[in-house]
Amino acid sequence: METMFLNGNIDKRKKITTQEMYDNLTERASQGEIEESDIPKVVTIQNWIANYTRTFKASASLRALELAETLRNT
Repeated sequence: METMFLNGNIDKRKKITTQEMYDNLTERASQGEIEESDIPKVVTIQNWIANYTRTFKASASLRALELAETLRNT
């Protein structure tokens, strides 16, 4: 899920909906790449995206702040 999310962040044309992410995981399960029991429900994927987005933004902000402080101190 993380790879699908990050691809959508990098290239907005690759951004997919929660349902598309679920369908992609289901397809991977049918091809034997992952276990069907490992596929979360759509609502769980929605919650994961919300939490991951919040964490990702906070992490990116912290990195940007650290870089700005480093540049300011050099």
